[in-house]
Amino acid sequence: MAFSHHQRGELAQATTIYRQIVEAEPEHADAWHLLGVAAHQEGRNDEAVKAISRAIAINPARAVYHNHLGAAYAGLSDLERAEASLRRALELCETDSQVHYNLAILLNLRGKSAEAVEHYRRAVELNPRSAEAHLNLGNLLRDREDWAAAEQSYRAALAARPRYVKALVNLAAVCARQRKLDEAQDAWRQIVEIEPRNFDAHFHLGSALQSKGQLEGAIRSLQAAILIDPRHAEAQNNLGCAHRAVGQLDEAERCFRLALDARPGFFEAYNNLGAVRQSQLQHDAAIDCFRKALELKPASAEALANLGSCLTLVGKTDEAIEYLRRAVAIDPNQAAAHNCLGQCLQFQGRFTLALASLDRAIALNPTEPDYHYYRSCLWLMSGDFARGWPEYEWRLKTRNAAGPYPQPRWQGEDLKGQRIVIHAEWGLGDTLHFIRYVPRVDQRGGDVFLAVQPSLIPLLEASGFRQVIPVRGKLMPDCQWQVPLMSLPGIFHTSLATIPADIPYLAARSELVEKWRERLRDLGSFKVGIHWHGSKAWATDPRSIPLAEFEPLARVGGVTLISLQKNDPTRQLQELGDRLGIVDFDDELDVAGGAFMDTAAVMKHLDLVITCDTGIAHVAGALGVPVWVVLPRTSEWRWMWDRADSPWYPTMRLFRQQTSGDWHRQFQDIAGELTRVASRCDKPTG
Repeated sequence: MAFSHHQRGELAQATTIYRQIVEAEPEHADAWHLLGVAAHQEGRNDEAVKAISRAIAINPARAVYHNHLGAAYAGLSDLERAEASLRRALELCETDSQVHYNLAILLNLRGKSAEAVEHYRRAVELNPRSAEAHLNLGNLLRDREDWAAAEQSYRAALAARPRYVKALVNLAAVCARQRKLDEAQDAWRQIVEIEPRNFDAHFHLGSALQSKGQLEGAIRSLQAAILIDPRHAEAQNNLGCAHRAVGQLDEAERCFRLALDARPGFFEAYNNLGAVRQSQLQHDAAIDCFRKALELKPASAEALANLGSCLTLVGKTDEAIEYLRRAVAIDPNQAAAHNCLGQCLQFQGRFTLALASLDRAIALNPTEPDYHYYRSCLWLMSGDFARGWPEYEWRLKTRNAAGPYPQPRWQGEDLKGQRIVIHAEWGLGDTLHFIRYVPRVDQRGGDVFLAVQPSLIPLLEASGFRQVIPVRGKLMPDCQWQVPLMSLPGIFHTSLATIPADIPYLAARSELVEKWRERLRDLGSFKVGIHWHGSKAWATDPRSIPLAEFEPLARVGGVTLISLQKNDPTRQLQELGDRLGIVDFDDELDVAGGAFMDTAAVMKHLDLVITCDTGIAHVAGALGVPVWVVLPRTSEWRWMWDRADSPWYPTMRLFRQQTSGDWHRQFQDIAGELTRVASRCDKPTG
């Protein structure tokens, strides 16, 4: 009866009966033993030790008595006596898996992990269905960084108990440590099925999916984790990173702010929020975030590099270099920081140091296309075309490159009547710059198709180019070869002496030329077309010039300024047009005929074009119109380092900033030169 009570957990009733038995039969060893076991289960380990010791005194040959005495001693934290009791139990019955299991637990507590492993192994050998023994053995092996053996033990625990959450958790961890992400992911999924409200399972499943690039699944899992614990800063941060990776910047920003609300001193969240704000072109806000991240971790090479990169974008090159140098001093192996440092040094005109930084970035990460591309630009800028053109091919692997064409790549072979498609790559200006090479491909005997941006087709057809089609259009002909347009200079081994500069190679449509002749006839003796703003999508485009800087030109006698600007994104013309006396044809230029069609016709009647570095410069140069290009302190490679002319366009002059951001001094010089040229009332030469 006492044992029945004991089995049902009715320890008080069982204890009363056990006491009655030992009072009636003082030599009843089993009763003393069970009385001690009940006391141990109720936490009365002093009484347990006395009762079980009495049982052992009566019958010292029962292994189970010694096993439970060890447990009672362990309850009293008397680990030495506990170990002695368990070893005695093993002497009496070496094949008792429970004793091996208990002794292993105790030995691990005493810091004897190697011996504990052996007893766990003996325990599971004797009882392969003991999920707890497999789990504990796995934990010890994990602590010893024996990942493969630990994984095997956890799998054995799950074989004994398939829905054993503790084993699944630990299995996922050791699989992740071994980079077995599929297995880790599977384990976390099983936990989610067993315990749908298990935060850790959703969180780690999301992290596993995120590390594998499965971002949609990662977002779902991390959102499920956050529903369980909305204040978990790391989950919000990880979710923000996943949203950022798929381009959902507003959602990413919200997550990082919630992470910071939950943990105000969260370095990673500040750093990540800064990256998002930078991607949103909110550079001042990004800089503020990176500075806060550095307050939390002043020696973070990553945050130093991020701050340096962002300062570069707002023109604070000196300060950027300071942070980037600190970053590479802390972490000399941070390739991205060396790359950004190289770009900053290039902006300052320190080209030898810039090349050294880019060389270091490439040595650290030889397969990163951007680093090679930036180095190619430096070589091309210096006139080292022999090294520059082959390296320039890395642009085709950058994130901005279009997808590949299926045909074999042409490398300059004789085409012998075969079809080839030359395809444009980046901006309109790039296409207009390199279109000069198409006749050279024609000379190789092929049937040449020219795939360009659709808006340029009318201008190129008007200029005599044949078989012009939309880039990646549905009516692409069946060609045997393909070649990117911007690869042609390298294929033809172009040097400074062999640049094809046969101008003009663009032409305006005759009826438009006549139309604009009449419109411009009475606008003054010296007509100057102006263009001041670059990319509409890049609010901080360093090529763009504040329209107010053109005011000294408006004061030059006899000069009429004519706007060639389309869609002035900052509305400067509305504010300054009247004051500067600018003639604006914005609503009429290039509305129906295609890109630059009216603009080209207008240029044919201008005495001069003055423009920032945009497609307008290429149109004017390719038409053979006198054009002055106003460049920032550091410009694109095609304008070289220190030249005042351009080997690409004979009618072009270049005016460069002497100090970064100082357009005022530049335009004072331009105004003086314009005064000299306009006073002759002749068209200026390049």
